Amino acid sequence: MEKRTKDNPWKLKTPSNTSEYTMHVDEKDGKEVLVCTVGKTVLLYDISMHQRPARYA
Repeated sequence: MEKRTKDNPWKLKTPSNTSEYTMHVDEKDGKEVLVCTVGKTVLLYDISMHQRPARYA
């Protein structure tokens, strides 16, 4: 899967198709984070848990 960056984010819509938001991968404090931007609100999610082998889940 292609890694999405700030310059090439996923452009998504809410289930009701009334709002748009973007998501991309970035780095913060040496860790990869998933950045979700909705209007002026920016949410950061730690994605390291999703990259661990299944035995650590």
